Amino acid sequence: TNALRARFWIQCVLRLREDLQARGSQLLICYGKPEEVLGGLPQGTEVKCQSEPVSIEQTDVEGFVAAALLKNGSKLRKDPGAMSLYHPDDLPFDVKDRPECYSGLGHALGWTDIWTSVEREEWATPIRPCVPAPSCIPSPPDDFQLPGQIPE
Repeated sequence: TNALRARFWIQCVLRLREDLQARGSQLLICYGKPEEVLGGLPQGTEVKCQSEPVSIEQTDVEGFVAAALLKNGSKLRKDPGAMSLYHPDDLPFDVKDRPECYSGLGHALGWTDIWTSVEREEWATPIRPCVPAPSCIPSPPDDFQLPGQIPE
C-alpha cells in the first residue's frame, strides 16, 4: 500500500500545481523536515496551518514549525479544517474533547463506517458548503528559494 499511497500523494501535488498555474501562481515543492523548510521563509512571514492534529506526531510537527518560525520573527497561524469537513463550531463535542482516532471521530460525527462507506446516520453532524477557490493567487518572486526546494 505504500506505493499506492505515494502515487496518490504525487498525483494530488501535481494536480494542485496545475490548479495553481491555472490561477496564475506556482507551487514550490520542497523535500525536508517541515520546520527546516518553512523556517527558511523570509522574516515576518505568517504560515497558515490547517490544524486538526489527530496524532502526537502531527502535534509535535506543528510545535517544531511554530518554534522555527518564531525564531525567524515569523508565526504559525492554526486554522481548522485539515482533516475534516467540519467547522469547530459545528462539532457535537468540544474541540479539546475530540476523539483520539479517525474511527472514533467518524462515529462521533455520524458516519456509519469512515473507512468503507460514505453512508451517514440520520442524526449526523451537517457539513457546511465548500468555500469557492480564489480566481487569482499571486506567485512568489522569481528568485524565491526555499530549503530543499525541488526544481520543476
